[in-house]
Amino acid sequence: MPPHHPPEEERRTSFLELFFDLVLVFAITQLTSMLHDVPHHHPGHELAGWAHTGLLAAMIWWLWSQFAWLGTSVGLNYRGPQAIMLSLTGLMLVAAVMLPVALEAEIALFGVAYALVKLGALGLYRLDTGNDRAHRAAVADYIGKAAVAPLIVLVASFLPPAPRIALWTLAVAVEIGGALLAGKSAFRISASHFAERHALVLIIVLGEAVVALGSKAVASELDLPAIGAFLGAFVLISALWWSYFDWTFGAAEGWLRGHGRPFAPHDPGAVARMARDAFTFGHFPIVTGVIAMAVAFKDLAAAPLDPWHHEAQVAMAVGLVLYLGGFAAVVWRGNGHILTERLVVLPVMVATTLYSPLPAGLTAILLAVELAVAMVLEVQRWRGLHPPKH
Repeated sequence: MPPHHPPEEERRTSFLELFFDLVLVFAITQLTSMLHDVPHHHPGHELAGWAHTGLLAAMIWWLWSQFAWLGTSVGLNYRGPQAIMLSLTGLMLVAAVMLPVALEAEIALFGVAYALVKLGALGLYRLDTGNDRAHRAAVADYIGKAAVAPLIVLVASFLPPAPRIALWTLAVAVEIGGALLAGKSAFRISASHFAERHALVLIIVLGEAVVALGSKAVASELDLPAIGAFLGAFVLISALWWSYFDWTFGAAEGWLRGHGRPFAPHDPGAVARMARDAFTFGHFPIVTGVIAMAVAFKDLAAAPLDPWHHEAQVAMAVGLVLYLGGFAAVVWRGNGHILTERLVVLPVMVATTLYSPLPAGLTAILLAVELAVAMVLEVQRWRGLHPPKH
């Protein structure tokens, strides 16, 4: 790394952060169920229902991202920060419980809990800035901007649903704008921690896809053909796992060290911008893509020998676009490479999803095969561009 960057403090994800992520698991389960139930709860207004769930997903993602940035620079090995973190985890659980009624009239608890967690995380972020003056200045500047959004959420929680939705959308926009404005600041980043943290959250959402598949399958009659369809869905989930963890995790960590797109000399914000763009912004469509696909897996498990229903087809197609398209955008930001194989196979997989007359389990296997072929070609090309060093 160029000499103007301070030496990185190596960190690994702490057990306390993993404990916090247990609440995130529950929040993702809630969001998946809400997305699945949109046609039943919003008949004739499905687009609005999906948009509202997407808004809540964006809020939860931004809140989790705050803790990812927090853990990469704040020591959580002391009693004081641990006590604060545990308190915020409890409040996060309250917010997750209230997700299904977050937009209902006269119910403000989700917004109140959300705002308190966000403000508490910002306060905890400020506790440990060390002797790094540039990082301390960056944190102080960011907190001043980032505190605006939770205050908007808090005030809007006591308003009727329509203005609440509008103001919460504004709060997300303010969060994004604040992150963009902070892009020149020298935040302290642990590449190992930050990359690992986002890889673990993807494991969590893939686990939610498995849970969505398994929980519905428990209530189904699993004869031999149904078990085959059930396993076909698991093959697709495994292909999704492979598409991220085959080579991306190691490469992503290197991007934060300037091994992808080279950092310009004397640019103190280069590391933070890469972390922001490739991880905070870039991983959101990947995560929401898996959540959308989990809706289709629920449908498959409920009727494994039938073709996917229209809503499940749309959920799977949208999920694939978000997951594979988001991944291609992340890699392009990380090292400037275009994932041609994924971008070519993506419309093929979408067409397969929308027009396959086969049982859902067989369609899932077909999708897995298409993705696997693209991955084999992609890995060969990647290894040709990045031969192992001896």
